[in-house]
Amino acid sequence: MRKRSTEILEKLILSNSKSLEVNKLITTYRISLKTLRTDVNEINDFLAEAKMSPAKLNEKEQLFLLEKDFSKIQERLDYMDTYSYKMSREERQIYIIAELLMSEGYVTMQNLAKELNVSRNTILNDFETVKDYCLAFQVNVMMKSSKGIKIECEQKDKENLLIQIFYDLENDYMEKSFFHQLIQRKLDMNVSLEMVKNDFREYMEEQHMLLSERVFCYTIIYLFVFLNQKIKNDKSKAASKLTGETASDNLLNWFAQKYEISVTKSDIKSFGRYMKQHDFNIASEQKEINDVELYGIIVYFLQMVGEDVNCSLQTDTVLIESLLDHIRTLKNWEDYDFEMPLSDELPISKEILEKTVEKNSNILERYLGYPLTKEMKESIMIHICAAFVRNLEYLNLLEVLIVCPGSMATGKYLEAQIKNYFDFRVANVVPGRKVEEFLKNNKIDFVISTVNIKTENIPCVKVHAQLTMNDINAIQNIAFLLGRKEVKPENEKRYVQQHFLDVMKTFLEKLDMEKRDEFFEDVYKLMESKIQNTGKSMLAQMLDPSRIRITFDKITWEQGILQAADILEKKGCVGADYGQKAVENVKEYGDYIIISKGIALAHAGKESEIYKDGLSLVMCPEGIEFTEGNIVYLVFGFAVAGEKDYLKLFQEIIALGKTQKKMKEILQQKNVVSLYHSLVF
Repeated sequence: MRKRSTEILEKLILSNSKSLEVNKLITTYRISLKTLRTDVNEINDFLAEAKMSPAKLNEKEQLFLLEKDFSKIQERLDYMDTYSYKMSREERQIYIIAELLMSEGYVTMQNLAKELNVSRNTILNDFETVKDYCLAFQVNVMMKSSKGIKIECEQKDKENLLIQIFYDLENDYMEKSFFHQLIQRKLDMNVSLEMVKNDFREYMEEQHMLLSERVFCYTIIYLFVFLNQKIKNDKSKAASKLTGETASDNLLNWFAQKYEISVTKSDIKSFGRYMKQHDFNIASEQKEINDVELYGIIVYFLQMVGEDVNCSLQTDTVLIESLLDHIRTLKNWEDYDFEMPLSDELPISKEILEKTVEKNSNILERYLGYPLTKEMKESIMIHICAAFVRNLEYLNLLEVLIVCPGSMATGKYLEAQIKNYFDFRVANVVPGRKVEEFLKNNKIDFVISTVNIKTENIPCVKVHAQLTMNDINAIQNIAFLLGRKEVKPENEKRYVQQHFLDVMKTFLEKLDMEKRDEFFEDVYKLMESKIQNTGKSMLAQMLDPSRIRITFDKITWEQGILQAADILEKKGCVGADYGQKAVENVKEYGDYIIISKGIALAHAGKESEIYKDGLSLVMCPEGIEFTEGNIVYLVFGFAVAGEKDYLKLFQEIIALGKTQKKMKEILQQKNVVSLYHSLVF
């Protein structure tokens, strides 16, 4: 089998359903159905040789395995020989380099030709490319007519060559692909690349470290080569380390301890040179990320941007989660042309949005420790524009048609993405050949298609199956231009609710004070029971009246945080220094803990003494002034000891400040019991 056929079989084995969408394979590999059938024939020839059941294409356009013993197929794949696996020219050249690196003497052309099942002339043609490739790393490939080919080089040059080979493999092959594994075995790499990746992720988690994908890839490849070479050459098998002066030193020492190898000054210098050569270092690239802090930083950033453009962005959970994922992984910061139509119907012009994102980007930069690039800022702007489309009331619920190729798999996948980003009504998902017929009989606002189609009077946006930032931008542009304000009348439900409240008010006015208190006690018990039974409100679960304090005196923001932390300390959630460290966080990063209008969520990192998860609240109806005139009325204290996801809790707290009416109702409460129920209902 060739590379593509082998990968398809490997994907089939790894697939949970043991089947693959044909259209997805065609899109991924950019091949025709006819070419895919040829690949399937190759797979079946391979399975037939091993006397196993074949793969099959069914009428639903799925490729699946009939063979039930998948471990048997995997074992056969793992130990294919160079006869069963048909190498490409590039693969053959990598294999030749691996063979030469492992050989202490000359390797004859004839032996290489025999091993790779090609002619001697083919090896001679490969030799020139192999020679040029190696020379780029100061590795000499020598040829003697009577002896064959031999590599001569220093150890450091050999390691640099290996690093480049595996970096190329990492970009071109699946992590567990046959050829990737074959070259690892050929080079006698006892520590697998997969193992090094997992160990490095463990180290990053321990250090609360965030690295870009580029830095991660370069670093794990270096460590992979370094560890394998060390294990081969280090005869002492005694772990030793040097005093770590930099983040890179500490990383190398950590791996030395784990794999019980020694680290020398030369090793430290070599790693330093490698990092400098690629123009990065772990110390400047890394950032210790606390999810609670990062969430607060993003919400505060969106709040500041929202105030500039008069929109409530910090309540858009889809927007927050997308930015959270962006910054956690540093993925999807794409280089694209940013376009936004300058129309009177837009809530904000491109220039104003650019200005406010530029103005407030220091909130993110200060926390992350690195400047945001132009592409990063434009990516943020695109997400904010998508939020406008989702949330602004002036937009109608636009009706769209999704068009895909013959298979419906792409269309359904695209539909799921569209519904995640936009609040559209999807009229239907149809193949390209049925578009004209559908448009004749149905009225829609515009078409979103992955294929080229002709529409005379209806706008059409061509997109990728996996939406890019350009695609999202194009879709939201049309939505802005088509959207119009729609006034919604008062509904019957609101009328019934108000009528009930009026009746209750009349009833309560007739009760004397003692009876009224008894009545409220009964109501509170019923409400408490409802909370316990539904279990929907995380705020209700984590907060109770004993964790709430109301202060009618004027206090500083530092006092508000310290009082909230004091409640957590008395509840056994945190140590005595937690409040002070939460105060220091605000002094270092600014008002990022203000996550909604009038609401702050104070916390310290995991380096503080945290014994268990906890939530507290200090309410000051007079208002607490933070920096730059920000007024807060509710200061929540929050501590998290484990890895539990508190996204729902943050959303509930943010929602409290969404309307002036809700905040006014909260601030009117005079005791902790009524305040508690005002918060959770």
